[in-house]
Parts: sequence; structure tokens; C-alpha cells
Amino acid sequence: MMPLQVQSMPPPNCPKMCGDVAIPYPFGITGAQNCSFPGEDEQFAVDCNHDYNPPRPFNGDYEITGVVLEKGELNVSYRNVPHICYSSRYTFQQNWASFELHGFLISQTANKYTAVGCSTLAMIIGNNTMPYLAGCISSCFAEQDVAPDNSSCTGRGCCQSELTPGLSFLNVTWGDGNITNFAYSFKKADLEHNEDYFSSISIPLVLDWAIRSNGTCPLESGKTANPVVPYGACVSEHSYCVNVTTNGHSNGYLCNCSDGYNGNPYLHGHGGCEDINECDPSIYKEHYPCPGGSCHNLQGGYECKCNFGRRKDRNNSNSCQAVLSKPAIAVIVRLAIAIESAEALDYMHSSAGQKILHGDVKPGNILLDDKFTPKVSDFGISRLMSIEKQHTNFIVGDMNYIDPVYMKTGILTEKSDVYSFGVVLLELITRKKARYDGNNSLPINFVRYYMTHSTAKEMFDDEITSPEAIDCLDMIGKIAFQCLKDDVNERPTMKQVLVHLNLEQS
Repeated sequence: MMPLQVQSMPPPNCPKMCGDVAIPYPFGITGAQNCSFPGEDEQFAVDCNHDYNPPRPFNGDYEITGVVLEKGELNVSYRNVPHICYSSRYTFQQNWASFELHGFLISQTANKYTAVGCSTLAMIIGNNTMPYLAGCISSCFAEQDVAPDNSSCTGRGCCQSELTPGLSFLNVTWGDGNITNFAYSFKKADLEHNEDYFSSISIPLVLDWAIRSNGTCPLESGKTANPVVPYGACVSEHSYCVNVTTNGHSNGYLCNCSDGYNGNPYLHGHGGCEDINECDPSIYKEHYPCPGGSCHNLQGGYECKCNFGRRKDRNNSNSCQAVLSKPAIAVIVRLAIAIESAEALDYMHSSAGQKILHGDVKPGNILLDDKFTPKVSDFGISRLMSIEKQHTNFIVGDMNYIDPVYMKTGILTEKSDVYSFGVVLLELITRKKARYDGNNSLPINFVRYYMTHSTAKEMFDDEITSPEAIDCLDMIGKIAFQCLKDDVNERPTMKQVLVHLNLEQS
């Protein structure tokens, strides 16, 4: 059965709150034109009662405490608590209650009929597709017979009964008793309340709702089907239709947001089903969605990209497991040498009491111990400068590593060390000297390859080039390319170089 075509978008000026309670469409506050879903016998019309401070929303006799769109639930409270209070064996005060609903059903899964009392036969009379009668018995003849406080309702002071699905009408009655309530934790004191007590409390109740007067979903529906949008009330581009059944029979439909989206499926555009950024810490809280990798948000989902030295777990595409191939290990070692060397130069440039320009950064001045831990050495031609000073003169270093800008100007800056470090990075990933195969310049050839192809894979060391290592090598090559820029203002600082290298290691 196809749903009718309806205009299901409320005007933009419709109130979205009544006091502290959100009123999402298809519900809407009365007094504003067309703010609730049309038809449905005013089922979705909400009266915002301003006699209270803050105002409170009502649907008929029921005060609304919350709306759950995805489940099609309306949380309400009902003040007319059915009860019977005895002052003597034959003297009592009582209040009967009938729950008559229009367009709503009493939720079977979220409610439980509960009676509190001694020698109590608590009965409920209702109807769904046929008359319905159920109840429970609570017996206690003396105080010692009553269950302890906070115990479950098993017939000693209170009892409970499951409800049948599809109830739209319910009448509460008893042979003898005290109070009905919901989500109850037993307390002996509740057996001794007087009439005044019942005017101060209310019964929490959960009602089921759906779009009932507007047909059902198409034959292919649900989150795995190709969405037919807009479809009746499901107007959000990223929503789908869910049939509602009662006692095995179709009884309307609900709209849900597709996986990876959140919001109101009954609205299109802003406020409708919008992408969830699964990579946002406020969304994933303490459980990072991509362990061992980096999270990249996509429309309706996210993608995990594994960090260097890791690959996708075969059993979980959102988890990255360690890769222990020899090329990968070799690259990890070389990357660690680059990071620790960059840390030393960054400290010299920005963290020491005085800025230190090394002036002769090259592999020969980076010493390795037996664990491949680097030590930057040979400060014989280094220059001490105040942190505020930007350059110095008169440095003589290895011509294969010295900044060409310094060669032209005679002015040494921290960006000169950055250039030299870029050449060191190239040697780490290519296993070539700065001057190789006769008179070939490694930085000149690498930059030429990079500017032509946006990469220089052909120059990487074959011994460490592998599918799992290539992205890391590419990134180090990109950092080196930035360090070798002719314009010193376009070169990164050593601190920025260190940050990017650390990101690749993580």
C-alpha cells in the first residue's frame, strides 16, 4: 500500500521547545499554523501550557516528558493515579482511571502494569482487536510478610503483569488494593499513603506512535533497501521507511535516519538527517574508531587509513594491525633517525637559551650508536645567536649540503639548516649521496622528479620500497621537497618538520 503524498514540512517559525522539553516534528505546538503533521486526528498536536513555569507540553490529559523519533515513542506522565485507600475495613476512598488513547498505543515493551498493596487483586481491562483482561495478586497479612525495600515486585506487597501489544484503551480496577505505578522499586512506606499523597504524584507511561493514516512502506524498505525519498512523511534525503506492525498486522510506519546520519527524518534540509562526524572526539568519546590508524570522515560513514607500519585487520576493516616485513622495519628505523635528528635541531633553533645555527648539517655529523640512536655532532662551525636574531655570516660547511641561498647572500639562517636537513632526508629514503654517480646532484634531481610527477618513487631505495612502506616514503619525500624550496619563506621550520615526521610515525 503506497502512502499518500502529503506536505510534511512545518513552517520555519514553528516553536521547537515547550519549556525544557523538545518538540520535534511530526509533533508540533498548537497555536502556530501547520506545525504538526497533518491529519492523524490531531495526534501530533501539542498544547504548551504556560500556566506552569517553565511551560509544560500536553497531549490531551497526558503531560509530555520526551519524544523518541527513532523508536516512535512518546514519554508522558498521567496525574490521575488510580488508587483505593482504607481507613477501616469498610471505609475507603478510591479513584478509578481509564486510559483512552487516540492514535497512540500503550507500549508493551516499555511499560509494566504494577500494583502496590496487601491482599490486592489488581485488574486491567482493555481492548486491542478483542476484549482483554489481565492482572496480578499481591498478598501480605502482616508487616513481616512484606518484601524488603527496593526488592522486585513478586507478590509480597506489590505485583506486576506484562501487557499485551496493541492496547489503545485501558481501565484499572481491583478487588482490593492501593496504587498502580510504573518502573517501581518497592518501598514499605508506600503501603501507608493517604488520599492527599496521590494528588502529588503521577504515573510515567510510554506510548507508541506512528504515521498511521498515511499508508505503509514500499515492499522494499528498511536501511538495507534502496531508499525511496521522499516517501510519505520520510522526506529527508538520508532516511528510510520502517513498517510498524501490531499483532501481526500493518499499523502505519516510522521514518529513521540512514546509518551514518542523525537528525529528524521527517524534515529535509537543515535539521533533517545530517552526516555524523565519527572522527569527532565528542562523538566517539573514549573509543577511537580507527585504532592504529587515522580517521577520515565521509558522508554517511568514515574511512580508516592505517599508520605507517600497519595494515587493515582482515577481521575488522576499522582496525590496523602491525606489519613486520623487513622493508617496513627498515623504514621505521630510518624514520626514527630522522625524527630524533629533527628534535635536536629544533631544540638548537628554538628551545636552547640562545639560538644555535649548526651550519653543517649532513650525515657525517649525525652519529649513530649500536641501537641507531642519532647524536647531532660537530658544532665547530656553529654560531650562537640571540633568539631574536635571524641570521649570521661566515660559515664554511660541506658544499653538497649548504643552502644555495646562503651561497648567494652569505647570510645563514635557521632555514639554511632546514635545507641541509632536507638533503639528509633524501639520503635516508634513497640511499644515495648528495653527489652521486659522478656529478649528479641528489637534491636537484629529486626536486625535478617531484615537480614533474608530484612524487619521486623512482629514486627511493629498492631495499625499503614495499606496498606498506610507500606512503611513508612519499610523505618523507614531500617533507624533504618543502625543505629544499628556493624561497626560504616557503620552507618549514624545524619544529614543523618534526611535527610532520611524528605524524607519519604515529
